Amino acid sequence: MAQAVEEWYQQMPIITRSYLTAAVLTTVGCTLEVRVTLRPL
Repeated sequence: MAQAVEEWYQQMPIITRSYLTAAVLTTVGCTLEVRVTLRPL
């Protein structure tokens, strides 16, 4: 099963894959109440 999910993920266009990854990371981060502080360079 893991192989099928990995193949499905790798076959996605890069834009779709990037959006999906960002959406999942944002959802997990908000659920875990992760705080990120961005500081100017």
